[in-house]
Amino acid sequence: MALPPTISSVLAAARLLGECSRRLWRVIDHHVRQARARERLAGVRAIGVDETARKRGQTYVPVFYDLDEQRLLFATPGRDKA
Repeated sequence: MALPPTISSVLAAARLLGECSRRLWRVIDHHVRQARARERLAGVRAIGVDETARKRGQTYVPVFYDLDEQRLLFATPGRDKA
């Protein structure tokens, strides 16, 4: 089953995999951190910022896009000053 690359799909996968998946998430986290360390953002010229609701209610996810390359640069949960 292929899951779309969204925060909600990560939560859904975590629920499906349950507690036995701690090692799997550590492996995924390791590889994501390595990929992020290699990523270069110096060439980004135009960004788009949006805030999307994950569910109806107060759960928001601000997202930042590279408009030229059409790729996600950053997403984070929350709607506070931090």
